[in-house]
Amino acid sequence: MGINKAMMDGTLDLSDEDVFVEDEPSDVGNSFFETRCHGLKVLVLAPHPDDEINVAGNMIFNLVQARAKVFVAYTTNGDFDIDAAIRAKEVAQSLEILGVKRDNIIFLGYGDTYNGKGNPHIFFTDKPTTSPAGKIETYPAGEFIDYSYSKHKQHSKYTRQDYMRDLKELILDIEADIIFCVDFDRHADHRMLSLTFEQVMYEILSRPDNNYHPEVYKRLTYATAFTAVRDFYADNLLETKRPFADTTESYDFDIINRANYKWSERVRFPVCEDCREPLINNNPIAKAIFCHKSQHNEWNALGILNSDEVYFERRTDSLTFKAQVESTSGDACKVKDFQIINTNDVDAIPAKINDYLWLPDLNDNIKTLTLQWNQLQQIEQIKIYGSISDDSGIDKLEIKLGNVYKSEKKLSEHGEPLVINFPEKVFANCAEFKIIKTHGQDYGISEIEIFAEKEAARAIKAFINITHNDNFIYDYFILNKIDCIELEVYKFHVDRPIELTATGGNIERDKDKFILHLNSEIVTVRAEVMDEPAIFDQVVIHRVSNLYFWQLKSKQLLERLKIHLMRKFKFLNR
Repeated sequence: MGINKAMMDGTLDLSDEDVFVEDEPSDVGNSFFETRCHGLKVLVLAPHPDDEINVAGNMIFNLVQARAKVFVAYTTNGDFDIDAAIRAKEVAQSLEILGVKRDNIIFLGYGDTYNGKGNPHIFFTDKPTTSPAGKIETYPAGEFIDYSYSKHKQHSKYTRQDYMRDLKELILDIEADIIFCVDFDRHADHRMLSLTFEQVMYEILSRPDNNYHPEVYKRLTYATAFTAVRDFYADNLLETKRPFADTTESYDFDIINRANYKWSERVRFPVCEDCREPLINNNPIAKAIFCHKSQHNEWNALGILNSDEVYFERRTDSLTFKAQVESTSGDACKVKDFQIINTNDVDAIPAKINDYLWLPDLNDNIKTLTLQWNQLQQIEQIKIYGSISDDSGIDKLEIKLGNVYKSEKKLSEHGEPLVINFPEKVFANCAEFKIIKTHGQDYGISEIEIFAEKEAARAIKAFINITHNDNFIYDYFILNKIDCIELEVYKFHVDRPIELTATGGNIERDKDKFILHLNSEIVTVRAEVMDEPAIFDQVVIHRVSNLYFWQLKSKQLLERLKIHLMRKFKFLNR
C-alpha cells in the first residue's frame, strides 16, 4: 500500500522495518514497577476525550499493568466541533490500548466549550445554558450513557450546580484510592474541572464523619504534556521541561514556583519499558494518542512522551477540614477550602487569579483567625500558603497552638508554603493566626494545612530514580569517548541516604551527586535506599559509536517525516 493511499484511509502504520532494535537485552529495573496494586482503585478526571493521555496516560498504563482498577471519567462529550459519538469511539479505542475496561469509562455528558466563545460557560451561571453543540442537558456520547442518566434516569441541566453534584457523586461512588485530575490550564473546561474538583473535595473532606482521604495528583496538562516541548527525538528520552510564560505554548500565566507549584518539589513518576522506546511506532501511549484522529494530535505526542510524568501532589488529610474556623473579619473558610488558587473568570487569557484569600477588612485592627477542634489534635507539621502576588505579602504572622507553641513568622514569597515541622509531636485543640505586619494590598492567607503526620499514608509506595542532567535514565546511550558522567537520584518520599554501586565502572560521591567513571562499554548502575534495599533503581549506560546515533537519527527523521505527512494530509482533507 502506498503512503498516500494509507493516509487517505487512515491506516498509515509506522512499520516495524523502521524500528531501532537494541543489540542486547536490557538489565533495567525499578522497585516502582514491581509493586502490585490488586484491589487499588484509581480515578482519572479529564475535561475532554483525549485528555486522559494528557492527565495520566503513562500512569494509566503503569497502574493497569500493576493490576489496579482504573476508571476514566470525562466531564464533557468533546462536542465543540466534532460529534460526541466520534469522540467516544476514539476514547474506547485509546483506552483499550492503555488497558482500561469499557465499563470503567464514564462520561458526565456536559458541553465542550472554548474560552469566551458562544453562550456563557456553566461556570458563570446557575441557570441552564446552551453549549456550542446546542445542548442544554447531559446526553449519551455514542454507546456511553451520561452518568446522571445511568444513575438517576434523568439528564442533568447544563448548570454549575448540576456539574458539581455529578462530580461529587461520581467521586463518592468510586471512592478511588488515587485521583489524577487536570490542574489550572488555559482552557475554560480544564479550569472548570480543576476548580470544581477542589470545591467538591472540600465538601467531601469537611463532612463530620468523613474518613475518605484519597491520594490526589494534579497536572498542568497543557504546559507539561499537550503543548510541552516537542523533544521526543533527542538522543535519549528527556525529562518533562519546566514551562515558561511566552515561551511554552498555551502557558500564558507563570504559575510555576508559586503556591503549591514549586518545580523542585514536583512529583515525577517513571515511565515503563514499553513507553520509552526511541521510536514512537510501538509506544502504547503514542498509539493511544493516534486513536484520537479527529483531534490531529500526532505532533503533540512528541511533547507528551518524556522520561517522566509530572504532577503536583495535594494531601487530603489536613486537620483543618475537621476544625471550626472563625475570623475577626473576611471569609475565614478560604483557609480550608482546598483551593490554593482560584478565579472568578475561567475564560480570561492570560489567567486572572483572585477570590482565593482570607483577606481581613481594611478597618480590622486585630486580623485574627482561629481554628477550633472538639478535642486535642496531634500535630507534626503546619503549612501556610499566602498570596501569590509579586508585590503583596505577610511580613509577620503570629502563630499559636493552644498554650504549647507560639512564634512569629514571615510568609514565603509568591504563595509558596511556610512549613513548620515539630521535632516532637505537639497536642492542641485550637490554633490562632494573627496578621501583624504586611505589605501591598493582596496580602492574605490562601490555605492552612495542619497534619498529624509529616508523611501521609500513600497507595503509591516510596521509590527512587537515577538521573543525569535531571533526566530520568533507564537504558542510556552516550558516545564511547565519554568516560565520566555525573548522576543524581530523585527520591519520592524517601528521606534515607542512597547507595550507588556500578558494574563496569567506579563511583565517587560528592554530596548529593555521584561521579561515575566508565570502564567498559556497558555499565550497570544500581541505587538502593540504605537499610531498605527493596527500594531500588537499576539503569544501564551504553557507550556507543557515532554510527549508533547516526542510524538512530536516520530512523527518527523518517518517522518524524511520516508523522508530519500524516498530519498535513489530515488538515488538507478536513
